[in-house]
Amino acid sequence: MRTSSRLTSLAALTAGGVVLLTGCFANPIEQLVGGGAEDAVERLIEEQTGTDIDIDTGDGVDVPAGWPALPLPDGDLLAAYEVDGAFSLYYQITDPATAESLVATLEGQGFESISSGEVGDLKTVLLQTPEWSVNVGWGFEDGDVVTLSYSAFPTE
Repeated sequence: MRTSSRLTSLAALTAGGVVLLTGCFANPIEQLVGGGAEDAVERLIEEQTGTDIDIDTGDGVDVPAGWPALPLPDGDLLAAYEVDGAFSLYYQITDPATAESLVATLEGQGFESISSGEVGDLKTVLLQTPEWSVNVGWGFEDGDVVTLSYSAFPTE
């Protein structure tokens, strides 16, 4: 798949994840944890796609072991998953400045901002180096809680 197609897909996935986690719909992370369905969801996705996936939600969520040497934001990690070397992290943060600082840090490390968008309180920025493509998206929940989605995958 071409990088531009992967970036578009990643942007849509991130935006969708932020929308779902901001309270516009029932929080799927809470549903997974409440139902204790992590293993079942992993098995279902793996069986349907043939892709190895690792999902971590609930208390004590850890960043996947293979996460690249990229900065991590301050905040409460709500969920993390890895699929074939691509990673997504979902955080609850208290201030949108945390997301903006993460983007600035990535740019300071040589990432080029190649696309950004804003719809209401939902913002997303796509950044890239020759090695990694990153999407940072954030949006408000109940006017004061900010949900941040942070995804990374190898640039092709």
